[in-house]
Amino acid sequence: MDVLFCMKGMEKHEFMMLPGVEQLLRGFRADNVWWVFKKIERNDQRGRAKRVIYADNLLAVTDCPETVNRLSSKGICCIGYQKIGNADYFDGVELVLNSFEGLDTAFFLGIHHRFRGLAVVIRETERLIIRESLKGDFEQLYQISRETDSDTYTETMTEDYNEAKEGFFAYIACQYRYYGFGLWSVVKKETGEIIGRCGLSPVVDDISPQGRVEIGYLISTNHRHSGYGYEACRSILNYAFEVLGCPEVMAVIHQDNYPSQKLAEKLGFVRIRKEIASIPNELWRVFKISAE
Repeated sequence: MDVLFCMKGMEKHEFMMLPGVEQLLRGFRADNVWWVFKKIERNDQRGRAKRVIYADNLLAVTDCPETVNRLSSKGICCIGYQKIGNADYFDGVELVLNSFEGLDTAFFLGIHHRFRGLAVVIRETERLIIRESLKGDFEQLYQISRETDSDTYTETMTEDYNEAKEGFFAYIACQYRYYGFGLWSVVKKETGEIIGRCGLSPVVDDISPQGRVEIGYLISTNHRHSGYGYEACRSILNYAFEVLGCPEVMAVIHQDNYPSQKLAEKLGFVRIRKEIASIPNELWRVFKISAE
């Protein structure tokens, strides 16, 4: 990924003084990400950054809607930058920023990869790759979701194939972009086979009116009892605490789903409520694990 900062409303020294920029560029250098700043002059259509304008690995950040129109029409991934109080409308951008504080290489790489339809790897373990789901994952994940007992205790894909596919595509198009996390595909390194779907979900309900982050996991039946669920979830919890900064993660598990309860306890979750009836005629148990 190469990054072009293409600004109309500021000089380079002004850009360098924006909060968060110095730390961001330091991270780019450490991660070997090439970047360039270009001020847009009146009627300027090319400029010194011409050598990367048509590159597939380019990501452009600009405060100029006209520049977005020009670059996005060439298939370039664009991010808008808008000072607070500015009412410019950006059409064709992946998102609009009003600050660079707290942003890093992984943030921009995720936007670029999603735009290009490339996998964003969340974590790697000894045997697994945990990554954002792609459209091409649907068939394998759908088959896993329809396996016997997979949908008994887990909210998975609907039985209707077309409805499930539409929902899955909408999920991966929005979830990662807006939350930065979600349910991910679990891939076996040795074979490249998708063996499950695990991850984190934001939930607001009667259990947590103020909201919570909840872990969910589903491993295909022929890959259970091999420690894959524990390996994936342990890595996901570390990501939740170390990267996302979650103070705690919760799990809501059906009272009859003993394997999932056993896995939660092995991971260090503690039951905090014996049973709840959030779904008519069903009883669920609530578990929690804290960052400490």
